[in-house]
Amino acid sequence: MRWAAATAPARLGAGGAAGAVGVDVLTELAAVEAEPPRTGSPRVLFHEGDPRGYAAASLVLLADRFPGEALDAVTDALAATSGPESFPVAEAALRPAFGEPGPAGVGAFEELGERQRRLVRVVAGLGAETWQWVNLWSTVRAWGLPTPRDPLRAYAGLPEE
Repeated sequence: MRWAAATAPARLGAGGAAGAVGVDVLTELAAVEAEPPRTGSPRVLFHEGDPRGYAAASLVLLADRFPGEALDAVTDALAATSGPESFPVAEAALRPAFGEPGPAGVGAFEELGERQRRLVRVVAGLGAETWQWVNLWSTVRAWGLPTPRDPLRAYAGLPEE
């Protein structure tokens, strides 16, 4: 119920330009992002039954008012995902971090802001079982980041595995 109550104002743009309602919405959506889906809980009948992915997409709608907080929340959520569950969360995180996708890429890793670098490290740190899916490759590639996983890890300065 709290997830639905937070999703509605974010989706309708009523998060509150200056106020506590916006912060409350952001806090609740971030909490949904942080907790893994419960086994046996009723499935949501939209967004392919993925409340975490829908919360991530809703959080992005608050990025204009709370850019750092929204990006931190979706980055944290992405770090807690794996497999197909990570696809909508990755896209939701890349959009506020880098704007609309484009072939020009995002530039040198060292030139990125700290939150952007953290996001790239999280994406590069997703497990091999997640990187086996072309869905993730195409999402990451859409923003001009290196793919597959090993070139992205090298770009981010992470060690080979």
